Amino acid sequence: MMVTENLQDVLELACEELRKLTGFARVLAYKFDGDWNGQVIAESRDEVTESLLHHHFPASDIPKQARDLYTSNWLRLIPNVDYKPAKIIPEINPITDQQLDLSNSVLRSVSPVHLEYMRNMGQAASMSVSLLKGKQLWGLISCHNPKPLYLKYDVRVASEFVGQMVSAQIVAREESSETDHKLQLKKLYDDLLKNGGSYDAIKGSIEANAATTLGLADAIGAALLIDGELTLLGRTADPKIVRNLLDWVIEKREPIFATQKISAPESMNLDQTYISGILAVSIPRENSTDVVAWFRQTERDQEKWAG
Repeated sequence: MMVTENLQDVLELACEELRKLTGFARVLAYKFDGDWNGQVIAESRDEVTESLLHHHFPASDIPKQARDLYTSNWLRLIPNVDYKPAKIIPEINPITDQQLDLSNSVLRSVSPVHLEYMRNMGQAASMSVSLLKGKQLWGLISCHNPKPLYLKYDVRVASEFVGQMVSAQIVAREESSETDHKLQLKKLYDDLLKNGGSYDAIKGSIEANAATTLGLADAIGAALLIDGELTLLGRTADPKIVRNLLDWVIEKREPIFATQKISAPESMNLDQTYISGILAVSIPRENSTDVVAWFRQTERDQEKWAG
């Protein structure tokens, strides 16, 4: 089933196949970022259901407790948003003197807040299938339906299997991408060493591999400060601003310094540049420190938020 060329194809195919398998009106896949916000990156839906493709959902939509449950359970089904929860009698287990742990139970009730969230979205039934990268929650396949929808056991098992297959593809394809990235870095590093380490040699090697140098760090520009001489590559800023920024990095005395948002002094006037993030490698010399730095630009994307 999952024999497509890239992960995007895998996710789109998974959404399409799950919609056919289950009958949900909309099936979407979304990925978490580093702050646990989610972005819809693939979707399959019927002709009358609203699209949520490329929408963003805040981390508060799926709090940590819920994410922990998704990490330990492949599937979560709510067949009817208006179900009536059944009480557990007795509430406290007389043997353990504790409440019954329903973390791994498919019959576990749902938070009233989440049920209200579903109603606000106009959904009467939902199903979530976890996407894991190893033991880390990578994303979810989320299914929605405007009417109650009950799934047979074999359909639920098949849905779990889809999640497991996609998760295996996530691991395989992202690790393959990381391996390719490391090989490119090693080639660039070997080229630098081969050229002897002098300013002219390193500068020539970096300039000869400009596209690779910037692409490896997904950067818009780079800077080399070697033997006190500054060279700029790609899109950076005024040389004086860059020089002050590299001096600021050197003062931190960190062999490798990286940040997505530079918190340098306002006097550097970085707000007048395209620079937002930096990855810098410092190389101590006998009387100075050389620096190779990559810059990322400030992103001003318009994002569609839901939730």
